[in-house]
Amino acid sequence: MSGGGEADERDFVDSMENLHLPHPNRISVALPANLRSGRPADGGLEEADDWAPIKRSYAGLPELTADWVADHREALTLVDVGSEAEVQGPDRRIPGSLLIPLRELPARAGEIPTDRPTLVLCHSGSRSALATQQLQKIGFTQVANLRGGLLAWKAQGLPLEHPG
Repeated sequence: MSGGGEADERDFVDSMENLHLPHPNRISVALPANLRSGRPADGGLEEADDWAPIKRSYAGLPELTADWVADHREALTLVDVGSEAEVQGPDRRIPGSLLIPLRELPARAGEIPTDRPTLVLCHSGSRSALATQQLQKIGFTQVANLRGGLLAWKAQGLPLEHPG
């Protein structure tokens, strides 16, 4: 997952709760993924990558950089999978993003418009990586994770807001 070096305890706890896993993790899932050395399980890459300059994480997850997203925000649906407390607190949010906390995503995925590509984000990019995978599994083809999350967005001085 992108931004793992910047992930903190809240990313880990939220990810584990979303997967309904006890600590430490599912080694039976992680080990085969690690043995593939980052190649997708199906051996190929998504064919729908022509909509954006997709970069791939070590796990094969589609990602976009903050600067590209900033320049193309109006053509994307931005989905923030952080918590309400994060958005109201120091993380804030990217203007125009839709807040759907990770643990609510399975029940609320139908709220995400499908008429344009979807960019998923969170604090560091860890929880949004899980959300990107979930959306791919239910049929979203033009979906990507924000590489480095809001930390990368902030580091570039891009605009954030508190919801009003």
